[in-house]
Amino acid sequence: MSKKRFLIKILKLKLTALLVAVIAVACFIYPAQAVQIKRVQTGTIYFESIDIVDTATLEYKVDPTKSIILLTSEGPTATRDGNNIYTPYFEDSSNLAIARDYGNVVGTARYHVAEFNDGVRVIHGFSSMNKDTKEKTIELPDTVDPDKSVVIINTRGYITSLA
Repeated sequence: MSKKRFLIKILKLKLTALLVAVIAVACFIYPAQAVQIKRVQTGTIYFESIDIVDTATLEYKVDPTKSIILLTSEGPTATRDGNNIYTPYFEDSSNLAIARDYGNVVGTARYHVAEFNDGVRVIHGFSSMNKDTKEKTIELPDTVDPDKSVVIINTRGYITSLA
């Protein structure tokens, strides 16, 4: 084996060892953390043409401070955008309310409520912006650790561009 090949082989081994060491240190300095989903409840709410708000009773009670709501519109294409813009929120631990902006046709909303085990704190809230506002600061409690947080933002409205 030539001296050049031998040096390249040693260099590759050193780089591999360095990479393994960096990964090992990173794993111990930044330990992996995970949360566990306790249960997911799914359902569908059907809106009559004049309905603006409807409710669903969950099969199992949830802790709203450990639960998130994911929602999709499955209704027909409407003549007004507001027919398919839905806002879900917890009325209490057993009931979900889903509101839409307008009602002149029937609509369908499918919801998924994911409840997490201990170690999770979900903060729900609403905030509004007018058409001229480009930025907004929302204050979170001091107890929120940004390094252990996931932000989910649901935008709704008649926006065609955020630029």
